[in-house]
Amino acid sequence: MNGIISSVSEDASYALAGVIYPILGFKKTMLVSFIISIIGMTALTFVDPDDPENKPSNTVIAIMVLGAKFGISSAFNLVYLGNNLLFPVSIKATSYGICNFVARLFTIGAPFFAELKPVTISEFTFIGFSSLAVVATTLIRQPLQ
Repeated sequence: MNGIISSVSEDASYALAGVIYPILGFKKTMLVSFIISIIGMTALTFVDPDDPENKPSNTVIAIMVLGAKFGISSAFNLVYLGNNLLFPVSIKATSYGICNFVARLFTIGAPFFAELKPVTISEFTFIGFSSLAVVATTLIRQPLQ
């Protein structure tokens, strides 16, 4: 059931990013996506699922996790849309390749960070990288046509 809900969230984020992208533009849509993911993960860091007095429901935790996943999935989809906007035709394939290579390098380390104890280390790593992505997104300059 978790896998199905996660997949539906991811598909919804892809569709919504495709709809919002023409309205807001690449940069603003990327910023919104990363901010949604930061809000979802930040909310999750303040929740202690093992606290017997204030035990949050599984639904609340799932919404926070899916919020973070929704934002990141949306940003992932936008990378493919934005690449056509940001790079000239002569280097599009190279830019795809370099971005894919760097993403795979970071993916190699993902299981390591996910298993760090306490759990807040991996949550703060996610928030840190997403915040860094917000800063990088604000520095994007669209080339002149």
